[in-house]
Formats: sequence, C-alpha cells, structure tokens
Amino acid sequence: MAIEGEKKEEKPAGGYAAAKALPAQEEVASMGSGTKRIRSKYTVNPGYTPVADCFCVRFSPDDQYLAASFANGAIHVYSAETGRQEFVLNSTPATTELSATPLPTTQLRWRPHGAASKTQSVLISVNAEFDGQILQWHIKSGKCLHTITEKGNQLFCLDYFNDGSQFATAGRDRLVRVYDEATKRQVMTLQGGDMKVGFLPGPNILRPLPTTQLRWRPHGAASKTQSVLISVNAEFDGQILQWHIKSGKCLHTITEKGNQLFCLDYFNDGSQFATAGRDRLVRVYDEATKRQVMTLQGGDMKETAGHSNRVFSLKYHPEDPNLILSGGWDNTVQLWDTRKGISVRSLWNCYICGDSVDISTDGKQILTGSWRTENALQLWDFGTGKCMQNVDWESASSKNPCMIFAAQFSKDTNSNMILAGGSQENEAKFFLRQPAAQPVPFGALVAMPALRSPQDLPISSPQVLLREGGCSVLSKHDNAPEAAQCFRSTGDVALGALPVFYGTSNALHA
Repeated sequence: MAIEGEKKEEKPAGGYAAAKALPAQEEVASMGSGTKRIRSKYTVNPGYTPVADCFCVRFSPDDQYLAASFANGAIHVYSAETGRQEFVLNSTPATTELSATPLPTTQLRWRPHGAASKTQSVLISVNAEFDGQILQWHIKSGKCLHTITEKGNQLFCLDYFNDGSQFATAGRDRLVRVYDEATKRQVMTLQGGDMKVGFLPGPNILRPLPTTQLRWRPHGAASKTQSVLISVNAEFDGQILQWHIKSGKCLHTITEKGNQLFCLDYFNDGSQFATAGRDRLVRVYDEATKRQVMTLQGGDMKETAGHSNRVFSLKYHPEDPNLILSGGWDNTVQLWDTRKGISVRSLWNCYICGDSVDISTDGKQILTGSWRTENALQLWDFGTGKCMQNVDWESASSKNPCMIFAAQFSKDTNSNMILAGGSQENEAKFFLRQPAAQPVPFGALVAMPALRSPQDLPISSPQVLLREGGCSVLSKHDNAPEAAQCFRSTGDVALGALPVFYGTSNALHA
C-alpha cells in the first residue's frame, strides 16, 4: 500500500506475471476521518486463468512475499514489493473430469522464522479435500516437504504458535488438532466443553441444534394413528422424530450416529421414508418397523458417482417407491434406484441448499431451485435428465435475483403451479405453468414481516396470503371493493382469470 502524498515511483514488473500498475489519475476514495488516504499500489496477476475464487492471502514474516490460495487448489506467491508472481505451488492441469478437479486450498500460514528448522521460506496449507491434507511447501524449490492427512475431515483453517513449535488445524468434524512442528505428529485433540453453556446466546443450558426439515405422514399409512409429523435435526448424532401433534408426544426416535440430518421424505402411501444429510448417504426406512432397510451410495462410476457433499433435499417419485431424487452442495441431483442401491442418473449444475427438489404429479418433470443468481429455477425432463427450461425470475422488489432455498410444484393432477422462494431478496413467488411456454408469475411475497391477522394488511395495494392447501390473493384498493380469489392445490379452481400482480412488503404469511 502507499499513502497519498508520498513521492514514490511505481513501475510494473515485466514478464509473465507482471503486476498491473494503477493509472496515475485514479480517483482515491477517502477512508475514515483522518487527513491521509490509502490507495491500492498494484493488482497482482491480472487476467489469471483459470478463473478461481481467492480463499486466503498472507504476507511472509519478513514481508518479502505475499501468498494467495485459490478454489482450484493452486497457491501463488508474489513479490510483496512489485506484485510480480514469483512461484506457483500445487498447480494442476485444467481438466473436465470432476473427480480429477482439486478442491480449494482453504487457508495458508507462513512458518515463523523462529522455528527450530533452519529451512526458511516454508509455507503451510490446508485444503477441503474429503480426506483433508496439511501440506508444507518450500516455496523457492516448489517442493512439498511434508503431507499429513486427516481422514474424513475437510480442513478449513490452521495457525502456528508464534515460535513455530506447534500448529493447529480445524474443519468439518468440529475438532481442533494440535501438531508438533518438529515431528509432524498430532499431540492433542480438543473437543467438547463443560456441557453447561450451549453454542447459542441464552441461559446456561445446552441448546438444541436446528430441526432442519418436516414431513407429514401420509394418511394412507398402515398405522391408524393420524396427525403424525416426522422431523429431522442437525444434532451431531442426527435424530428422526415422529410426533403425534394433538397429544404432543414423541412416538418414535431414531438416531443416525455421527450424521447431521438435513432432509427426509415419505413415499406417498406412507409405507417408507428416506433421510439424508452430512455424510452424503441416503438411508431408507420401513415405516411399520422403523428399521433401516437400505443405504444408497455411489454410482456406476461411469455416468454417476453419487454425492460428494452434503445433501439438503429428498423427493420420492410419486408413483414408484424404488426411485428417489436427492440434491445438495456438490452441484448435482442424483436419481437413486433402490433395486440397484446406487445412483443411476445425475443432473448437473444444480446447487441445492434447501428443500428445493420436486417431481411433478405425473412423474415426468423435475423442478430444481439453486442457491445462485443465474438460472436458479429450472425444469428437467425425468426421462432424459436434460434441462427443459430455465424459469425467468424478475424480482418484485428490486433488480436483484432471488437465490432459491425452497421450490415445489402444486399437487394438482398437472402440477399447474410452482411456488419458490429464497434469500437475497427474501422473496417467494408463484408461477402459473403453460404448455410450451415460459411459466408466468402471478403473485409474490416480498420482505415479509410477521403479521398476525388479515386486518394488519393495508388497503392500498394487492396482497398475498398463504393458507393451508393453497393461497389466497387479497386485492384491496382505496377505490375498489375487496376481491378475493382462492387457488387451491387440488386444481379444481379455474386459473384462466388469474390476475398478474405482485404483493407488497406488508404481505401476510402463515
């Protein structure tokens, strides 16, 4: 960095990885209330390819180098004075094979110069591979001096003690491991606490982790008990809980040891249900006995490989209990066949972060909602696995798109409607599907406050009210009588006269 007012000549270094000097007349924005202003000195490695997100940057102890780690696993080392690229570590050739693509190098630390070893310019890195690696690099030779693997643990952070005698790592499994620098051996594992204070603010009690998803048990289930709700939670030993809502009793508890649970679904006759979560497996249970009858994992290793990251959505085929869809963080939706026990088809480029996978009532189309800004809501052909349509989403409240967490078809015979919603704009939207045409939005819930009754709605603008079985559209205007249309999920209401409008920030949600 340079302080405005210094008379320092800045020359970009030449060669392959020259830094890009900033224009002399570049506008400098003031920071704080002081009299000095800070401006950028250079941009390192402009036009870096392949394009990859930067996860971490660190200056060396002597301020001679600047190291940066990237999402493609590479580590670049630059001259801190000029911004010129000096060294590249852990670089791999570009490939189209997903299995051959390295996961991000998530954090870097320079080994302190006071370490017992005489070797200087040593950089340590950790990565998010499924068997996380701790790598020590000698930057000038480009050699990897040591590799330590933490089996089954993606690594996200590390640090050295300031004399370089030991370092610590942590990641997905929630444990902190301490290593001796001289021997490279793990000397301690830190976990747990006094079990008096939870993770969340509040009284000194152990607080439960979230209940992540719910399903009602279908009324066609063999048991005569009705009004049964099933839930899963994100406890470290995930629980499947069946509740009788009228008595408030928990009827059954099933624990999946070491697996946080994020999703579940019932087959439509209630005879079986499935769960999935952090460990990337899909487990199938028999409803009558509450016993696990199958575990689905992997694929044929040619066209499918199963999941490689957390799973957040499950959906049974409406007619065939042998077919289950699942989607998650690995940018895929997997189609599982319980007769084979593996994934038999994959839909690619679907970033599923919530309950946002569904199948139309006739079983011919798949709906996916991805947590991203482009092509977030998509329709797929179940038979071919190909994307049929990207549903356009224009926000009712701003120009920003919605990043989708939840998406469902309506339950009428033709699945005539889509309801989807998500973050960034905190918006939910209703779409009317049309043959061979783009689905048309006909209502939206935006910036929804927690109102308690329809009387809280202002009378100056259209509103949308969610209700069990469908939604009500309440259209109130100063110079017009109140009109209400109810669109039930049963599909027996004519949709042709549907008004196209958007709700306001005062919409009621129930």
